[in-house]
Amino acid sequence: PGDPHASVTLRITPLSSYLEGARVMLIAFEPSASSLEPSAPIMAMQADETLQLGLQQELRHSRENLQAMLEEMETSNEELQATNEELTSSNEELHSTNEELQAVNEELHTVNAEYASRINEMAELTADVDNILRSSDIGTLLLDEHLTIRKFTPAATRHIPLLDHDIGRPIAHFAFKLGGEDFLGDVNKVLAGAAAVERRGETAGSQHVLIRISPYISKSATPTGVLVSFVDITTLAEANARTQKVLDSMPQQIAMIDRTGVIVMVNAAWDRFARDNGAVNNDRVGVGTNYLEACSEERLPEQSEGHDAREGLRRLIAGDID
Repeated sequence: PGDPHASVTLRITPLSSYLEGARVMLIAFEPSASSLEPSAPIMAMQADETLQLGLQQELRHSRENLQAMLEEMETSNEELQATNEELTSSNEELHSTNEELQAVNEELHTVNAEYASRINEMAELTADVDNILRSSDIGTLLLDEHLTIRKFTPAATRHIPLLDHDIGRPIAHFAFKLGGEDFLGDVNKVLAGAAAVERRGETAGSQHVLIRISPYISKSATPTGVLVSFVDITTLAEANARTQKVLDSMPQQIAMIDRTGVIVMVNAAWDRFARDNGAVNNDRVGVGTNYLEACSEERLPEQSEGHDAREGLRRLIAGDID
């Protein structure tokens, strides 16, 4: 019973039979899809359209995301390409810099070799000078522009008490051994540009020493230090003392003069004669004065004996006569 116009599906299915030789079939009537409620196809269609719209929207989003990713990958590729070009340029610059550094390194190696050679030459020269100064009997003291001790030779320690740790100390700490303020005054004069100064002094043990203060000149003409030399003249001083005693014992008036006419030594008789004749301090014909100049001040007749003696002395000093 039902709708006489309803559509059915006829389904015939063969079945096995327990009767041998008989054929049995199952005939079934099933309602067809068209006999279902009329709203089902509409609902199915709406569901399919919603699903299709969702899929289309997801596909559109996927395409947009894919396009954005492609654009980002393209931008990244361009950036990577630019970075690669920069790296290539940097690599070329580094290679060029490496070559320049290699060339500079070779130049530095050459300069270093030259400096090493010069340092060896300077070391040999310094050793030669040190050995020469050490082997000589002349004490040498080198002062810098601030008058502090830079260097000294072993012979200098016989005249001034110096030790190795005194290098860098001011010479003023030891000046009392060399004449005090007078010595410092001479040193400052020489450092200021004056000529070399010679002075005599006595050191410990009654040793007589000739102190020569000379300017130390390096590259410029201005002194950059002072060189003090000590020459032991004890033997000479003792010989002069003995000579003085011998001359003083003689009754004759004796004066010794150098080639310039300066009196370097007189005996007691000469000194007494000068004082008896008005030279109270013996400042006209004493030691250190020029005897020829003193003779020139006296107006002697050309035919006199004194005039002949003066002219003979002049010729003797000049080497005209023996």
